[in-house]
Amino acid sequence: THTSINAHMINQQLMEERLTSLQQQLDDQKNISNDGTLMWKITNVQQKI
Repeated sequence: THTSINAHMINQQLMEERLTSLQQQLDDQKNISNDGTLMWKITNVQQKI
C-alpha cells in the first residue's frame, strides 16, 4: 500500500542519515592519535600551494 511504501522510504532515509553520521564519527576518530593529539588532514595540497 501507499502508506507502507512511505514508511519504508522514511526508514531508508533515517538509515542513510545514521550511516552518514557513523561514517563522520569514524573519520573523526581516524584523526585522533593514541596520545590524544590531533592530526590534520590536508586535502588538495597542490591547489592550495
